[in-house]
Amino acid sequence: MPDIHLIDLINWERSGPVAKGPAGEPQPVFLHQGELDGACGLYSVVMSLLICGVVDLEALVGHAYDGRQRLGKFMGQVRTRFQGLVIEGTYLSDLRDLIAETFASKLEWEYYPAQGHQIRRFVAEQLMDNHPVIVGLRYSTGGHAVVAVGYEGCEQGEGCTLVRRFLLLDPSRSHRLDSPWNASIRTVADRGRWPYRFDGGPDGGQTGVTFDTALALWPKG
Repeated sequence: MPDIHLIDLINWERSGPVAKGPAGEPQPVFLHQGELDGACGLYSVVMSLLICGVVDLEALVGHAYDGRQRLGKFMGQVRTRFQGLVIEGTYLSDLRDLIAETFASKLEWEYYPAQGHQIRRFVAEQLMDNHPVIVGLRYSTGGHAVVAVGYEGCEQGEGCTLVRRFLLLDPSRSHRLDSPWNASIRTVADRGRWPYRFDGGPDGGQTGVTFDTALALWPKG
């Protein structure tokens, strides 16, 4: 039978997925586009920071942060450096560099710049280590970014798991009331340029995509 694995940084409540905040209190980690200034790449990065427990949600959405502190420096640099926030490989690597500048004392990370099927193994391994992964996607008319927070898999014996789907937080859609994720990608490839079926996006339909870079984050210590 398929087995669902959700990274252990997240718990699920009817109001949506939650994780421990900087003071240890549970706080929601899902953000729907429109709650902050920016595009899907920024939302995916900020959701990952919330999952890792290094930013306070109330301060974030209320813009009540000090420019001398980590969150204030991060958001200030986002506004200064990035105009027209578009997710693509170079942009995700730029956000990685910004995270390194502002959260180096709190976070570890690993960036995977390859495209296509090579990313599947990286994302699966990071999820098995309980790390959220920001995944860049490409499709026929553009690009998107989501946060992988779990997977559906089947045990193959001798500790081997076949991962069938990545379970995602997609900032372009509302969160679901019946699960801690609101989108998924089937990881068994079809033929063609866009071989992976992405069940998500603002219209809630299925779209053929390919993977385009990934960034995993996790708390230090």
